[in-house]
Amino acid sequence: IASGDWSSDVCSSDLGNYVDSREYFSWERFFTAVLVRKADHTYLKYTKKTLNTAYLTEKLRSKILKTIQQVIFEKETDRQ
Repeated sequence: IASGDWSSDVCSSDLGNYVDSREYFSWERFFTAVLVRKADHTYLKYTKKTLNTAYLTEKLRSKILKTIQQVIFEKETDRQ
């Protein structure tokens, strides 16, 4: 969905280099804004109000799930 140098940089670096906390209240709002901006005027146009049916195709669904498997989440005990 997102490709190129920008998405690789963001996913592999300190996100503080990309996010201004005065502009975005949370990481969720930052990544939503990125997705909306990057997908605008494409068949993958994204809005939070309704899910674009393009995101439900098997090819894209598989790609999303494969990418999610690479995400490392903090353990609950790591936050304390």
